[in-house]
Amino acid sequence: MNYAGQVSSSMSPNNYSEAISLYQSRIEAEPSVMSNYWHLGLVLLLSGQESEAQLTWLSAMAQGTAEETQTMTVELGRVLSEAAQLQEQKDRWQSAWLIRCYIHEFIPEDLNNLLALTWLSFQINLFEAEGEKLLPQIVYGLSFLKKGQEQSLNLDYLKQVLKNLLLINPFCELFEVCLIKNEGISHHPIFAEIRDELAITYSIVGVALNRQNLLSQSLPLFRKALQIQVNLSADNVARIYCNSGFTQIKLQQFNQAKKDLQKAIEADAQNPDVIDSLNFLSYKISVQEKGYSFTSDWFSGNISVWQKCFQAFVDQPNLNFLEIGSWEGRSTCWLLENILTHPSSKITCVDTFQGSFEHQSYDTERINSLENRFDFNTQRSGFAEKVEKIVGLSHQVLPTLPIDYYDLIYIDGSHLACDVLVDAVLSWRLAKVKGILVFDDYDFQFPEDPAQNTKIGIDGFINSFMPKVEIIHSGYQLIVKKIAV
Repeated sequence: MNYAGQVSSSMSPNNYSEAISLYQSRIEAEPSVMSNYWHLGLVLLLSGQESEAQLTWLSAMAQGTAEETQTMTVELGRVLSEAAQLQEQKDRWQSAWLIRCYIHEFIPEDLNNLLALTWLSFQINLFEAEGEKLLPQIVYGLSFLKKGQEQSLNLDYLKQVLKNLLLINPFCELFEVCLIKNEGISHHPIFAEIRDELAITYSIVGVALNRQNLLSQSLPLFRKALQIQVNLSADNVARIYCNSGFTQIKLQQFNQAKKDLQKAIEADAQNPDVIDSLNFLSYKISVQEKGYSFTSDWFSGNISVWQKCFQAFVDQPNLNFLEIGSWEGRSTCWLLENILTHPSSKITCVDTFQGSFEHQSYDTERINSLENRFDFNTQRSGFAEKVEKIVGLSHQVLPTLPIDYYDLIYIDGSHLACDVLVDAVLSWRLAKVKGILVFDDYDFQFPEDPAQNTKIGIDGFINSFMPKVEIIHSGYQLIVKKIAV
């Protein structure tokens, strides 16, 4: 490689004649002093006389034995390295590159010089042409670095190389070797910022892969991001744990996903998305462990809201809940496991177990087996003795139930506005003062009959009873408290 040819056009013109004459005179006077040869060759090199520089160095080395040549090579490397550093301090990147290329010729395994050359290749836009070729040698050298040897490594050069690589190839093997495998290097404070930037990069790429459903490729990136990061903010750490947890949910790795989401909460306890996800996941694991038989899930998205709104009911004695529309018993079983935990608590479930207007297109066998699945699931909950099942139409059953008796009434039967309004009015007299009424599917719509959208029936009830109700949650569900008779 003709290094001088690459850089001579951009070198600042200097008058090296006087220095060349000086060193030539010294060599004539003291031909055995090797340092004069090293400096003469250096000046010749910087003046653009590359061939003469090489000849000067090689002729000097030819005077010694094999052992002496090895010593002279080390000494030449030291002289050239000091000269290169001086050029670097003055931002003379081309000259520094030229000098270091010859260090590489004489001492190809010098890690610090390899790092400096790679860094300089970025400075003079030669990375793709020359610098990239040096990376395998650096990776190899660092891979076999013995414990304690990293102390002789120029970490500033390594940091600069990693910072530049981060912008063009964050998946370069050099990151793995330096920031994961080599503890002596990776835990040095000088790399903390790079580790955090790399962690963010891995996380961003992991999210992109996740969106493409490349789950097996995205998950390792989230794990690496968590392993590498040092001083990321709590919300960033929580976000990475979340992404890892969500990915594992998709992969059906529920237990590990739960651990990650718990760590996300530890990092950022105020993140509502994390809390919702952990609640959802805990529920999924519970369903799996219990062996429930559910064919649909219109409930689990409400768990976080229910936990907040029903917290005061947990483990309270003599609670009475009424559920209008139980389907397969998802909400029933959740209430039994999480709210109605006192032995004296009860839940009454009213359902035709024949589906509603919007279920007419469902498979007949699925509808016919609905009640059996409800019975099976409530048995699997372990609390079937707390359940009173009443099969029938709500507008016929509700007038037969005790007045001012229920602490919570969940209205999730027919979604037709007229039916919801009737269920709400009939339920009003059954609820205790300070009791809770929950309306499901507040945004449910009938495209072919918008006059019967669920919201119309619910709003009709709320507008009529507004002085006596307090809205405590409005979203997919509307939850109100009865504050007066």
